Amino acid sequence: MHRILEEWYNAGGADRGDVDDLDRRVMELLDKPGVHPVVRALWEPGLTAAMRWAGQAIIDARLDGRTILHGEQQGRATISGVTVTAKADRIDRMRDGSIAIVDYKTGSNPSKKEVDAGFAMQLGLTGLIAEAGGYTGGDPQQVSTFEYWRLNRKDGHYGRIEAPFTKAGDLRPDNFMAVTLARFSEAVHRWLLGGDPFVAKLHPDQARYSDYDQLMRLEEWYPRGASTDDDRAGKSA
Repeated sequence: MHRILEEWYNAGGADRGDVDDLDRRVMELLDKPGVHPVVRALWEPGLTAAMRWAGQAIIDARLDGRTILHGEQQGRATISGVTVTAKADRIDRMRDGSIAIVDYKTGSNPSKKEVDAGFAMQLGLTGLIAEAGGYTGGDPQQVSTFEYWRLNRKDGHYGRIEAPFTKAGDLRPDNFMAVTLARFSEAVHRWLLGGDPFVAKLHPDQARYSDYDQLMRLEEWYPRGASTDDDRAGKSA
């Protein structure tokens, strides 16, 4: 989906208002020899609908004075003493000259409560890189907007734009990067540049299971029903 939208835009599809060209690009992708016919049949309706929504949303945004500056752009900046890199799905210039950070989501995005609690700061970090000129070769950019472009289906329709903030939360577009920087700097100085040991499942309610849980032998470190001898044996190992 990312590649289809990027190639369509670079080929002038948005300039021409040619949403139908996205249908052709979707079929070109699905007609490749490696795509199984069942996969093609299952994916074609939803993929086409999602791409048409995104294309029309981009065209409408252009009419409102918004233009795409970068797509699938790798950025890099030194923040709090460490080098941070991130590929931005899309960076737009708004009518007032500020920029928007856009993250395409084909599945679920972090919940607004997770962002507000500080567990999903990717958009903020991307904004910090942009603000430091990490996507423009050193030219700082003023970031004003953060958006998830949801390309999946909800309530019978494909596509919607969501902000990462709750209405009742403390985070807002005007303080998002400052809060992100403070939280990121604390983590860097504690665990990367400082002497604090890395902690497994620092926030268990937020940390989802991954294969690393087994590799780090997490169950042996948490004595959930294990005997004291078993726990000591796990730690000594």
